[in-house]
Amino acid sequence: MDKPIRCLVNPASGKEREFAVKPAPVKKKVLVAGGGPAGMEAALSAAAAGHEVHLYEKKARLGGQYYLAAIPPGKGEITSFISCLSKRLEGLANVHVHLNAALTPGAVAALGPDARHHRHGQQRQEARHPRHRETSRGLCL
Repeated sequence: MDKPIRCLVNPASGKEREFAVKPAPVKKKVLVAGGGPAGMEAALSAAAAGHEVHLYEKKARLGGQYYLAAIPPGKGEITSFISCLSKRLEGLANVHVHLNAALTPGAVAALGPDARHHRHGQQRQEARHPRHRETSRGLCL
């Protein structure tokens, strides 16, 4: 077994020393735009370094498009990852989660952050077979 440890949702698995977050010498106010998995992880990392973090999500819940992955039969358990990240964020005094709140230029100016981190989800794309081609009547095989 000479293969490295890998994890779908935790890139630090097996590389904990390499990915260790060190305390920041100067504490900053950090804004994170987007409450999907990447934004949640960014907020956790900034908080672990000791920064004051404000995580903004324009929808009513964290998780972004990750909930779409739970729709197919047998995939519902995948949302437990989002629940885990949410619970970790809830337990941190230096993280402020703002739901139903888009991070507008006015909000950014009012908060006066030292750093901003944008984590916008992927745009959904139509899956196409390599042999499909566009015609005047739509897709054709």
